[in-house]
Amino acid sequence: MAVATSRNTKGQWEFAEIMDEKDLNKSKRNKIKLSLLWLAKKQKMLQVLEDAYPISITTDTLFRKCTVKQGDTITAVVMLKDMEKKGLVREVEKGVWIRMQNREEVTEH
Repeated sequence: MAVATSRNTKGQWEFAEIMDEKDLNKSKRNKIKLSLLWLAKKQKMLQVLEDAYPISITTDTLFRKCTVKQGDTITAVVMLKDMEKKGLVREVEKGVWIRMQNREEVTEH
């Protein structure tokens, strides 16, 4: 697994401490695995929106490109809304999303 930010972006990374398998029960292992998978899915959604910028993307297209399963759409929408609260993305109209640039990322084209 690789973790990086762009040259103009500051990043804060948090990693789950993976303990020896004998120290984790199956439930805890599955919970950690699921958390890491959703963290990766969130980063994938941000990357897809970043790659499309300044063009907006529909929720359906975003979920298809990020391989969000039909049963996971509610969780994915909650993640999008959370990213919107943090100022990372914006819903420009119902079901249409765009990546937001922070002040440090804004450059003239």
